[in-house]
Amino acid sequence: MPNLKELKNRIASVKSTKKITSAMKMVAASKLRRAQELAESSRVYADSLAFILSSLAGKTSNSSDLPEILTGRENPKIILLVINSSDRGLCGGFNSNLFRNAKNWIAQQQAEGKTIKIMTVGKKAASFYRRSELDVIAGFDDLTSNDRQLQVSEEVKNKIVELFESKEIDEVSILFNKFNSAISQEPTYQSIIPMAAEEASEEEA
Repeated sequence: MPNLKELKNRIASVKSTKKITSAMKMVAASKLRRAQELAESSRVYADSLAFILSSLAGKTSNSSDLPEILTGRENPKIILLVINSSDRGLCGGFNSNLFRNAKNWIAQQQAEGKTIKIMTVGKKAASFYRRSELDVIAGFDDLTSNDRQLQVSEEVKNKIVELFESKEIDEVSILFNKFNSAISQEPTYQSIIPMAAEEASEEEA
């Protein structure tokens, strides 16, 4: 049976821990708000850019003068899947849901006779697919700053162009978590080679 002094020490320890966790909660909430504001503010730009590019792809899809990197190759056999994860953990099912979705997508493509190659962006994806039997041809991580994220974007772009021009891949799709809310993210695929075309309306045609 603990004596009075021990009980007081335990109470003081619990109160101290509560202060620390409360401070951590406030910091986490502040970071979450900033991340949410950034995601929401950039969504309009990203959606508008995707719409413009896909509209252009739709209007020029019949042109024989366009490079293959825009139109894609006939009878594609090798698909590069770029999987975007977080660098850190402690984020619920953010990464695990993404990897589970990718597993199903990859199985479906393989069932259709396609060969899948993987490029990872983020430490969690790199760690997860390093243990898999899939062909992981490149990985990029350390996304801790805006400058580093821009640098990684450039490196990813250069690597994709290099792989396509050397005919090591025929198509490229990106898998990422689309932000719906702080507690809801949706695994989303986006084809970038070829660029998915937006069908023109009758008025535009």
